[in-house]
Amino acid sequence: MGSHAYDCFSPFGARWRIAVPRYFFNLHDGYDFIDDVGSEHPDLHSARAEAVENLSERMRGTLLIDRDVSACVINVTNEAGVTVLIVSLYDAAQIIPPVPSAIGELEF
Repeated sequence: MGSHAYDCFSPFGARWRIAVPRYFFNLHDGYDFIDDVGSEHPDLHSARAEAVENLSERMRGTLLIDRDVSACVINVTNEAGVTVLIVSLYDAAQIIPPVPSAIGELEF
């Protein structure tokens, strides 16, 4: 399952294709939950927002059953299986404004 390309058209008849990358969100909280479906995001910032939301939801559920959440992380990988982002409890507990860059991805 790879990136999908979407056809775009201008009002003047020009056509171009935009590829949207797929990211995979692997949860590690004492157990490993490997995402084999993933989801498409236009950039890493959007993928990070999903990872933070997923981790926040997981932590809420885990706290309700009185489990330790300090080791919960989501490892975000690209289609090649390369880790592009790790989101931890610390990341999910704070609001971080986007960091602009020349290529439209987050800078670290």
